[in-house]
Amino acid sequence: MDGDFVECGTNKDMLTRAIVHYTNCKFVNKTFSLIDTSSGIVVESEPGSERQRKNSSLIYTVCFEEVKNTFSEFRNVVICRGVIPDFAICFRY
Repeated sequence: MDGDFVECGTNKDMLTRAIVHYTNCKFVNKTFSLIDTSSGIVVESEPGSERQRKNSSLIYTVCFEEVKNTFSEFRNVVICRGVIPDFAICFRY
């Protein structure tokens, strides 16, 4: 398949970790970009139902360092921390 891969709203990226592991992603000549705030949903972009939940900000934790560690062995995974379309930080090994 032509092209690279992008996943948006990945949180701790455990599903993505399984995908890159079982597809031998580190041996494929493709980039896998992961885009997330790494700290939960931005309040301004939350749907009304999310805003109505009590303590919705407590559901997510800051996990950027954890995500970087999770993908440290995959040189073709790019971790973009921020809000789409404005990435604040893109981290690549």
